[in-house]
Amino acid sequence: MSSATVIGFDYGTKRIGVAVGNTITKTAGPLTTIFNNPQTFDNIQKIIKAYNPGVLLVGLPLKLDGNTQPMTKLSQKFAQQLEQHFKITPIMCDERLSSYQAENMLIEKRKTGLHKKKLKKTDIDKISAVVIVEQWLATYQTNT
Repeated sequence: MSSATVIGFDYGTKRIGVAVGNTITKTAGPLTTIFNNPQTFDNIQKIIKAYNPGVLLVGLPLKLDGNTQPMTKLSQKFAQQLEQHFKITPIMCDERLSSYQAENMLIEKRKTGLHKKKLKKTDIDKISAVVIVEQWLATYQTNT
């Protein structure tokens, strides 16, 4: 891999959560939430240019039993579009319960006073992307 930087996407038909991670420190943080519209890939291009990732991750939404659902194919199509646009083959990552985990993380932060703002869907989207990146980083092994 040419870069230790990882960009993760939590794809949705309305919004796409985006997070950045690092394979060396195995940490991740939220970047932004992009609205899914005709400017989507222009906005992603700015992120790709700014961070020069070696890996792109896309959350793969599955049912709790592991079977596919309608969003599964849409996320796979998004991953194909990323590859066409940026010539980086994305890795699909199981994202079961990532939005649930993200929402609970934000609720806990509000309780402790660390997150004072009203809970917004755009916050949940980018934290869901963080969860996806963190889960992948937990299993990532460097080839040294």
